[in-house]
Amino acid sequence: MRVLLVLVVIALPGVGHTLSCLRPNPAIELNRYFKQDRDVAVLIGEIEPAGIRPFRLSTEKISAAYHFSGTAYGMTGEVRAPEKIRYVSRCAGNWCSSVPKGKRERLFVAVKSSDGVLEITTGPCNEHHHATPEDHQIRAIRLCFASRGCSSRIIQLFDD
Repeated sequence: MRVLLVLVVIALPGVGHTLSCLRPNPAIELNRYFKQDRDVAVLIGEIEPAGIRPFRLSTEKISAAYHFSGTAYGMTGEVRAPEKIRYVSRCAGNWCSSVPKGKRERLFVAVKSSDGVLEITTGPCNEHHHATPEDHQIRAIRLCFASRGCSSRIIQLFDD
């Protein structure tokens, strides 16, 4: 009976397993938005709060304005970078991801909201923030937009 109990406990996912996150891949994310026919952009640069940095006081989602400086890529190639974007956290726990702090260039995938503002939406795994891309990864992202999809080869570039 003890052996059965031990096996059941081992087989059940624990908190550590349920909150483990895979490394985010912007190519997979772009493919998902392309299939949904969403107006999507890739932003490479820095974001800073456009006021007081929000912090979580309740279990409500957080939506805040941020300044963006950098380069933006969209369906027509390099596009005019927005000065303001919206950051939305749809996670309501203290384990949730947040906007990277400090001046560090990163890659963000943003989707145009119904009011026309580019939004970076994230959950517990920080899935829309990516490390600073290398030049060959930026070229790959541009190919994704040109063909309205990222090939498995391009997806692998971000997994290596």
